[in-house]
Amino acid sequence: MNISTLFNMGHYNIYVWPAYGITLFIFGILLATALREKWQTKKRIIQFLQRHKK
Repeated sequence: MNISTLFNMGHYNIYVWPAYGITLFIFGILLATALREKWQTKKRIIQFLQRHKK
């Protein structure tokens, strides 16, 4: 098995590579969204604790 056979994927490469690309793109969006939500939640917790200090 050589590298061109791997990338050609048995002539299904026109379907496989875009599917990989779309999947990676969606995973990237999900990761960015999760990290943004984490940052915003952490920020809200810090603000809450600062307001309710004794």
